[in-house]
Amino acid sequence: MTRGKGARRSPAMESSLLTGDGSGWDPVNDFLVNCLRRIDARLLGYLDGHNELTLNTVKRLRFYTGAMVDGSMTPSQVADDWADWFLLTPAYAAAYGTLELADLGADARFPRNGALEATASLTEADRAYLSALEVALGAYPEIRTT
Repeated sequence: MTRGKGARRSPAMESSLLTGDGSGWDPVNDFLVNCLRRIDARLLGYLDGHNELTLNTVKRLRFYTGAMVDGSMTPSQVADDWADWFLLTPAYAAAYGTLELADLGADARFPRNGALEATASLTEADRAYLSALEVALGAYPEIRTT
């Protein structure tokens, strides 16, 4: 998820501002906190002291994303193992993802709660979204604002 000159950022990333004293104020952190709080306040436990997702959380998100991409787990298996994946990944994508990732997510018929039958297979659009998400999650240490 290296951002080149032509890469489009999410609205949350676009709104980063400098304060009057030149220090940075990053509304991405506020956006992520508000997003998780609206979904389920319990999800705030996945944030560190800087209101960023912990590296361990992002590693878990990437692990389960990769497992679905390579076919070693189905969405229903992920839901059984760690249902919060389905709540945290949209928040991650909204806070840190590119508009291209959002577009891929919109095209996917991916279950938002793991409610696929165990035998159901992912579509090509689902796999494209999950593959892009896996790359974005892998880039997280580089894009953290703190």
